[in-house]
Amino acid sequence: MNHRRLRRLIGPRRLLLALLCVSAVAQARDVTVAIVDDGPSARALLPTPTLLGELEALIGDEFTIRIDSGASRHGDWTQAGASAALDRQIADPDIDLVITTGLLGSAAAAERPRLGKPVIGLMVADIELQRFPHDEGRSGKRNFVYLYDYSGLNGELQSLLGLADFKHVALIADPQWLTALPELDALLPVLSATLGARLTIVAAETDPAATVAAIPPTVDAVYVSPLLRYSLGDVERLSQGLIARKLPSYSSMGRAEVELGLMSTASGSTVDEVVLARRVAILVQRILLGGDAAGLRVGFESHGRLLINMQTARAIDFSPRWETLQDASLLNRLAPDAAPAVSLVKAMELALEANLDLRVADFETKISRDEARLARSALLPQVGLSATTV
Repeated sequence: MNHRRLRRLIGPRRLLLALLCVSAVAQARDVTVAIVDDGPSARALLPTPTLLGELEALIGDEFTIRIDSGASRHGDWTQAGASAALDRQIADPDIDLVITTGLLGSAAAAERPRLGKPVIGLMVADIELQRFPHDEGRSGKRNFVYLYDYSGLNGELQSLLGLADFKHVALIADPQWLTALPELDALLPVLSATLGARLTIVAAETDPAATVAAIPPTVDAVYVSPLLRYSLGDVERLSQGLIARKLPSYSSMGRAEVELGLMSTASGSTVDEVVLARRVAILVQRILLGGDAAGLRVGFESHGRLLINMQTARAIDFSPRWETLQDASLLNRLAPDAAPAVSLVKAMELALEANLDLRVADFETKISRDEARLARSALLPQVGLSATTV
């Protein structure tokens, strides 16, 4: 085949490829996604610009995405209000797909015997308590899929309890969300027995200071669930109140709240807005390409590396276990020039004093050495004196 003939063949092929690309762009389908919130929030679990950016990056060549931002998408922080907001979006012929960001709206979608269009639920507390449809890792319900963290509340509480031997943990939660979990009170004794720590629910007040004041005096650690009606300033005030009470805390919302003063988190994935947006974008793509939401997987493990705000830890005079510090990411480490100069021996002494586990291990080692020395002494010449090691 000569070069002239080869050029003649390549030319039309390039033209055909270009025409196919133009045709694909021209045929990109317009899709409108509605986000249903439980109510007006001080901060969004899934910011619209973040979600839109991830959707366009993944499926922008196949679909033209628009996110509805009408006022009708909000509930009024009641189960009935969130349910009505969901119904409005399902009934709207201009809406192709619905995303529920709150516990109330997601529960409303799970309760519906039928859904007229695809719905993605983003917040699930417990699939058994809330009776979410679940069949081998999928919802099994037409037009319904949700994101569920299998590590769940139990896993996050275990992360908190891994910091120290806490005996009484307060769970701060939005009072309206508590109404969606009426069986939670009955579950607490079982969960407490499993974790080996008493659990007490504290309903969040409008004023963060009042929330802190409502925490029982016997509480020695605090778990902070998503408080979307709290602004970032409110979270910071809550953090300062907990610091004043010398209470170690754990954020279920992740790093942003730890940076505001809460002490720890290990749940970056479910609440990190970029990761969450990407998970949602993948579900949206599969649904728009013809997949039934009922067959999409709902579960994942979000637990990541423990993050500890060391400035908060220092402020409340809290020292995490040594093995915890080895594996954790540390925020606000003490700068080298700010740390007092100590000798290596002194540093080791301070570490032993601050960590009961290390002191016990050191004591057990000394006991073993004493026992070995005493065992050997029976084989040595006797002086005629005896000694008792206490």
